[in-house]
Amino acid sequence: PRAPRRTGRFMQVRGRKRVKLWAPEDFHCVSDGRDYVDSTNVDAARFGTFEACPFAEFVLGEGDFFFMPPHFAHEISSLDDTITLSHNMVTEESRDVLLAHLNDYAETRRQEHLVMVF
Repeated sequence: PRAPRRTGRFMQVRGRKRVKLWAPEDFHCVSDGRDYVDSTNVDAARFGTFEACPFAEFVLGEGDFFFMPPHFAHEISSLDDTITLSHNMVTEESRDVLLAHLNDYAETRRQEHLVMVF
């Protein structure tokens, strides 16, 4: 699961996707503040409340549209070969988080490149 601060819109063109959503007040179930739970291999010592945490689950089918509100943790997986159109909206609130993430990613890629070159 991930819990972005931005909104998301998804239009399922082909195939199906399973969507699981956790409400913002249940964020503690899916994150320890540093990492997110791996729902396929739950570390019970770090995420002991995950299995008991309520969530909504549904399947997006062809032609379905889904609006994801900000701060909702989510996990989306393809059930078939799929084509999905998505749009994420960066708000003023999420701008700084997005820029920090992009800077971290760029620095990681730069370090990986330095390691590969030398």
